[in-house]
Amino acid sequence: MSTIVLHTTYFRNSTEYRNNEILKSFSINLKLKIVSYIFVYTECDLPIHHPKLIPIQIHGRPDFRMLSSHFDSNAVNIICNSDISFVTNLKKLIQILDNPQKAFFISRRIGLGIVSKYIIFKHNVGNSQDAWAFLGKIKDEDALLKSMEKIELGLPGNDNALVHLFRKFNYEVLNPSYAITLLHHHKSDNRNYTESDRLKLEYDFVKSSLVFNCNLLEYFVKTLNRIYYHKWSH
Repeated sequence: MSTIVLHTTYFRNSTEYRNNEILKSFSINLKLKIVSYIFVYTECDLPIHHPKLIPIQIHGRPDFRMLSSHFDSNAVNIICNSDISFVTNLKKLIQILDNPQKAFFISRRIGLGIVSKYIIFKHNVGNSQDAWAFLGKIKDEDALLKSMEKIELGLPGNDNALVHLFRKFNYEVLNPSYAITLLHHHKSDNRNYTESDRLKLEYDFVKSSLVFNCNLLEYFVKTLNRIYYHKWSH
């Protein structure tokens, strides 16, 4: 495996500011050489065009089975929220995601500032991820695929439900967010859901963990997070 394919969504927002946040995320990810294609599930025409952008017309909010339907069997496939961007260390996934029974669920960093770019969102409880990475296609098992249909991208609890589901089907679920940087573009704070939309499914959590041996940057990020969350827990 030497390539990465992203799978995400685009829905036209009511504010121009929010639309621009999404498009900025697309633009950053498109510039990454390790990313071969970005499949975009959308109800409307994309306002930007690029050879690596592949629009998929849909109606309504997509579920995770739908989002996995164009997985490349020869790539690392990542389902991700539309308002996040990766950096060049994304290529590390090629090294560490080495088994189709492994799944990496990646938590985002809390901001775009100098320090906040290293602080992981809700790190201590492990209850929030914004990207889900798999090696090749998800195994063709009816019970797993049908369960994925119940989990829609962008609704509260979708990340926790996925952790429970893939552990149930004997995947090794890890959160390599000390090693993989996931930045969140959401200063507008506009949301198209409420707490009443929370999925009523079985949940589980996955904390960030080290994935490389003797990687100084990864240890630095972990240590910085421990200091940050200890500081604010008192």
